[in-house]
Amino acid sequence: MKALVISLAMLMALCANASQADSLAVAIARANPALKAAEAAYTEMLENSRQENILQGPEADFDYKFGPGKDRRRGLTVAQSFDWPGLYSARGNENSYRAEAYAMLLQADKAETLYKAKDAIASLVEAEENAATLNNALENALRLLDIYERNLERGETTILEVNKLRLQTLALENRAEQANSLAKSRRLQLSAMAPGVELPERIVGSLPDLDIAPVYTRAAEVPAAIARKKSLLAQAEVRTAKMQGLPSFKVGYVYDYEERSHFNGFTVGISLPSWSRKHAVKAAEAAVRAASAEEEAMASDNFATLNANILEVHTLKKRLQRSAVIFEDSSYTDTLQKALDAGKLSLLDYLREYNDYLEAKADYIALKARYSSLVAWLTRYNYEY
Repeated sequence: MKALVISLAMLMALCANASQADSLAVAIARANPALKAAEAAYTEMLENSRQENILQGPEADFDYKFGPGKDRRRGLTVAQSFDWPGLYSARGNENSYRAEAYAMLLQADKAETLYKAKDAIASLVEAEENAATLNNALENALRLLDIYERNLERGETTILEVNKLRLQTLALENRAEQANSLAKSRRLQLSAMAPGVELPERIVGSLPDLDIAPVYTRAAEVPAAIARKKSLLAQAEVRTAKMQGLPSFKVGYVYDYEERSHFNGFTVGISLPSWSRKHAVKAAEAAVRAASAEEEAMASDNFATLNANILEVHTLKKRLQRSAVIFEDSSYTDTLQKALDAGKLSLLDYLREYNDYLEAKADYIALKARYSSLVAWLTRYNYEY
């Protein structure tokens, strides 16, 4: 019972550090170039669609003709072209759905970017914690090797034990070098996500808490709402495609001056649609079927992934509670060292126990990173920035 209380207290202490990682993730997401590019692309597509629904400006034509002698003729035509009246309403309705869909897609992109930032932070914390653990182990091994080499000079130990420590030190040097290299690489990858955002020298590891109720609601509803809005947009595009198959018109005023006489009148024109418009309608109808199928597939896939991740988070949290009592307390390696110094452990047993500890510590660090990544995915729609 005491161990459970200690592990819970340690988890709460880790969760308290979540704000630093969250604040850094938000700063990275806000400065992310890919997200800025996506926002600009949505704006460009929306404004292009709106521009297509604006009435074209009027056309003005002036002609002047020379005849025999002083005979002159001139004329002026001012005309306005416009599409079938119902087409403007159809395009306006389509653009309303498009604006709503793009806004939701942008929020989804922001949520995905924030998740990627948190996942990258969790990966960096994992790499740096592993590097720190191995660097500390290497420091201890070097210190112990120095002691045993001096003991060898005094004849208090054997060359076999010294060589065991030398092999241990070489192995730790290699592992520590790889861990340090990976930590630097992940820090560079995180920096690349948001140029200009200064990363702290040390990011405190955190275990964010998880409130299932709002997570389940948002994580289930947001993707479904996006898919539904895309389906409505596709249906609106069908109506627009059908309207574009109707005639367009041109109405204008005509003025002519000929043989000292003034003439005023009007002109009316009609543009008949091309038979190729039927293919545009069929394409739009196919897009509706695709959007509907995508909506069903997304709902099914999201439900399965959501529930699987929630189940895994609960499992990981229980494992973390059991492991925190060992790995969040640094006394284990001190106890091993004291047992070795007191002769209760042979050098071979000490090295075996220490290596087992390093492997288990690496698993624990990976467990924390996986938990943080899952919580970041589950809560990605719960933040606005």
